[in-house]
Amino acid sequence: MKVLVSLCVLSLLAVGCGSAATKAAATVDAAPPREMGASPQAATRSAERVMWAVRTFDEKPSWLAAEKALASTEGAWGERMAAAVSRALDARRVESQVIPKDTTPAQLDALYAKGLQYLCEGTLSSIAAKDGTATLRVAYRLKRRVNEDTKTVQARVIEASLPSKALDASSVQSLIDATAEKIADAVVADVPADLLAIRG
Repeated sequence: MKVLVSLCVLSLLAVGCGSAATKAAATVDAAPPREMGASPQAATRSAERVMWAVRTFDEKPSWLAAEKALASTEGAWGERMAAAVSRALDARRVESQVIPKDTTPAQLDALYAKGLQYLCEGTLSSIAAKDGTATLRVAYRLKRRVNEDTKTVQARVIEASLPSKALDASSVQSLIDATAEKIADAVVADVPADLLAIRG
């Protein structure tokens, strides 16, 4: 009799443990998966999609005319500027794509339909070397898509200077990279921080 009672008790314990284990497993399975270390809010934001684009920068006519060694390269720097800005944005967790400056309104509308919300663009305005310092000036604009319309939300003139005795292709590229970093910093300052957590 004692043996039968003991077996019944063990059986009830086993059923109880199994039920608890099943409930715990169900709780774990019900929890939504997310990246390690990510908060539930971050997991929700990651499901959203905000696209960024950097349009090939314009170049002010004859902006290199005073630099005879570089005058023939005019027209080749706008794309490099856009690529540098895109890299700088990517480094700040704002993934972007470079689009040609001759992108048509219809092509832009197609991008907006896919989720494009922010467009960064600008103009290479001037470059000069004086007293061992080279300076590049760029007019930068940040645009945002709002209710089927594209509005400029920020416009600034960004300058970067580097030590340089003379301007050549290498020093211009260094100035472009330095200016791109400043433009990316401006974007961070000009856009709400919570949007920067959303990766394209």
